[in-house]
Amino acid sequence: MPQGQYIIKFKKGTPDEVVEQAVAEVEASGGTVTHRYNLVFKGFAATIPDNILTTFNTNQAVDLIEADGEVTTFAKELGISQKK
Repeated sequence: MPQGQYIIKFKKGTPDEVVEQAVAEVEASGGTVTHRYNLVFKGFAATIPDNILTTFNTNQAVDLIEADGEVTTFAKELGISQKK
């Protein structure tokens, strides 16, 4: 079954039980929760089967579904430097 890596963010004030139920649904469907978010927002990152992902689209407690991936930063060298 096709799967993807996503971050699921819940709306402010969502009860912990709702988040735990969502985690249980992901795990019961063969997905894997890789990280939980509790400080800045409630949510989790997980590998989620596509058929379960669609249920989060209609969940009123879900604020955001975003594809998870590696984030990198880089600087472009401008050739400006100060030599001492």
